[in-house]
Amino acid sequence: MPKFSPSVLRQYCYDVMTASGVDSVCAEATAEMLVDAEVTGMSTHGVSRLSIYMERIQAGIMSPNNNIRIVQEAPSALTVDAGNSLGAAAAKFTMTKCIEKARETGVCFAAVRNSNHFGVGGYYAMMAEREDMLGMCFTNTQAICVPTFGREVMLGTNPIAFAMPADPIPMLYDVATTVVPRGKLEVYAKQGKPMPLGWAVDENGKDTSDAKRVIDNIDSEGRCARRAQRRAAFHARPPARRPGGSRRFSHRGGSGSDAARRGIPVPADRR
Repeated sequence: MPKFSPSVLRQYCYDVMTASGVDSVCAEATAEMLVDAEVTGMSTHGVSRLSIYMERIQAGIMSPNNNIRIVQEAPSALTVDAGNSLGAAAAKFTMTKCIEKARETGVCFAAVRNSNHFGVGGYYAMMAEREDMLGMCFTNTQAICVPTFGREVMLGTNPIAFAMPADPIPMLYDVATTVVPRGKLEVYAKQGKPMPLGWAVDENGKDTSDAKRVIDNIDSEGRCARRAQRRAAFHARPPARRPGGSRRFSHRGGSGSDAARRGIPVPADRR
């Protein structure tokens, strides 16, 4: 298998994104994060994510533009609206602002909304560590996790990361709140290998070693959830008035609740 230096790989990722219309600042931040994931042994969140990001941009799910902006700000806090831009760019922008404010006040907290997949949480926590600060990074995810002994999805993998300076090496804690992140399942699915039992369950809530089956169930659940959200948005609109002031209602039966019973990663306490 050919090997590439981090600089070559970083430039490749940047060129692919900018050639597809991605803003240069967003492309640079994303390329840096993807390659850092490879270098630090987190290849499940590395360059393999590039094709997923490009597919989402081409499908109109993510924006290639830099729409990131601060919408609320205080001396030790800020709220950032990512505007559906690349998540890595939004996260880097926000942590950079947090570091600047923390230098002045000693601490800063931030929230980011309307963002996307941002990769490795520890990457952003380590940005603060390199400035001799304690860095923390948290995010929510699509609900793909069942509670202990359950089979209906209710929780996300919701990773937690924090880092701090230490001697002789910095301390970094970066985990998903499930037994494994989704990326681990994707690796086994692509390789066609059975995964260890205890990592995930099937649509019946039973342990399974079939990673592809689990991934297919997660994706199916995601599509059903998006359809349910569109239906909810439709029915939230005010009904049209008919002549004479009467209202006409139309409702299509059915719901996406059955689709919630899908196989997904199990919590850590179910090992």
